[in-house]
Amino acid sequence: MFVCLAGTACGFPQQPRGAPAVEGFVTRVLSPTDFSVNGIHVLCGPDTQTGRSDGKAITPGCPEEMPFVGEGMTIFGTLAENGSAANATRIEIEVPAEKEIAGAAIVEAVHTAPPEVFADGYRVLLPSDAAISFNPPLQTLADVKPNEWMIYKARQRADGVLIASSITFGANAGPGMERNAAFDNPRAIRTKLPLWPDTMMEEHIEAIGQKLIPAWQRALPDADPLKVGFHFMVVDGPRMGSEPVPLPNGLVLLPRQDVQRLQNDSQVAALLADSIACILERQTWRTRIAANAAATRESIVNATESLISSAKQAGFTGSRDDLRDIIGAEYAQSGRVALNLMREAGFDIEQAPVAWWLLANHDKQLTAVSLPYRSATLYQALGMLWNNPAASGAEGGSSTTSAPPPAQ
Repeated sequence: MFVCLAGTACGFPQQPRGAPAVEGFVTRVLSPTDFSVNGIHVLCGPDTQTGRSDGKAITPGCPEEMPFVGEGMTIFGTLAENGSAANATRIEIEVPAEKEIAGAAIVEAVHTAPPEVFADGYRVLLPSDAAISFNPPLQTLADVKPNEWMIYKARQRADGVLIASSITFGANAGPGMERNAAFDNPRAIRTKLPLWPDTMMEEHIEAIGQKLIPAWQRALPDADPLKVGFHFMVVDGPRMGSEPVPLPNGLVLLPRQDVQRLQNDSQVAALLADSIACILERQTWRTRIAANAAATRESIVNATESLISSAKQAGFTGSRDDLRDIIGAEYAQSGRVALNLMREAGFDIEQAPVAWWLLANHDKQLTAVSLPYRSATLYQALGMLWNNPAASGAEGGSSTTSAPPPAQ
């Protein structure tokens, strides 16, 4: 449904460019001479030239520094006939550049000294010159707690940290997404959906999902309207497709084909964490599509096409492409937040992009399928926010830029 992200900027102005053999993100690393980009093994040697997107000097041979998972790279050269390897004549390493971003998200953690918040999968610093405002009943940063809402504009540094230019905090007013009464009753769900009868599988999936729920959400009293009753069910049937279905009431439907195709618990956790993030972040369009899918027992793809065709009736005034862009941004957001949820629960976050890649390959060899959009956004987040070596040398940075500390 979406094309892969653009891989890297270009930094060899003095040479003819030509079409790159591979453009994307480092997906496997053993050494500076043994790594893969987009799942394709990069072959380099003394005749290879390596440079950077910021135009600094080209050096002969393979990269001098160890590549890292998620690092952006463009490889020029030739692909092997089977597409599994690229003989590199030129390697261009992406150097992260500062950029302006904006968004809206649920606050995950707050620190008042120094003033910073963790939200939207980012660490957000609040400098003294930032325009900070509060909607009642919030009045100061000390009033902001996890699960409050924020709208922000910020500059992203090369180490992945955001420097807010403006930010507005407001109370989370409770459920604001469309609900479907047909899915509020678990008994009714079991009569409407093709559930998989493997009780042990469902209990295992439920246990993984419960570990991923953030501590601040689990700590809410059961009577609190902001408490989400997360529950995870395994469904069967080819019509359901191969994507989890996150519903606004906290129910996540996971196709049993996904469980059987994935290779470990961290990959399963990646799918469940993404659905949890979708629900917590109130991703209205994704949950509308999910409700369409569950109500019709169709796949997410079919439900997406159905919703896009009737989007104006659902209140959307933009174009078909506009809605696709919105859904793509929601995927990217839930992916960033999911990495935090996985890490806090003790899962391997580098398995997250692999999980979505496996779902896209339909039992083919992984590299036979181009890096899908969901995997690309996750590799990009891993490279910028988690594995970025710039984070360890930046003021206020760390090697786990996005990891929220305990909230104050």
